Amino acid sequence: MLVIAGENIEHFSAINAVTAVYRIARALTSRAGRLRRKEASFITADPRFVKLVELVEASAAQLDKVGLENRKWAYHKLVLPGEYRAKSALSVRLLDRAKDLQVRLEARGSCRALFAISAFRFAHKHKHCWNGTYQTFQWFTKQK
Repeated sequence: MLVIAGENIEHFSAINAVTAVYRIARALTSRAGRLRRKEASFITADPRFVKLVELVEASAAQLDKVGLENRKWAYHKLVLPGEYRAKSALSVRLLDRAKDLQVRLEARGSCRALFAISAFRFAHKHKHCWNGTYQTFQWFTKQK
């Protein structure tokens, strides 16, 4: 795997690079889930592996959730330096947080849409309240 990565690294995308690191980590893991440390130390010291990890780090912004999770798992399994493991864990956390905020904002937008519908229904039934309802609607839709 490392030979192929070393020969073709200039053609690797972010996904190819993280998949290669992940598969190397899987190959160095026993069935019991333990890392074969002696073999792993040789692999992680190899300049081709170092270039591969550098490519993963340089292109980490292009990875999706699965790619970021695979990166995190491989770095932790291979016991790479703490800075790499911290970056990989943080990127997964930040993505989870962003997704959570997106869901909350979408829910908030749904509340605004429901308010708008109910406000117009109320105004339609009670035409004498139209002006106040319209102003409230304008104020509510401008709030972020």
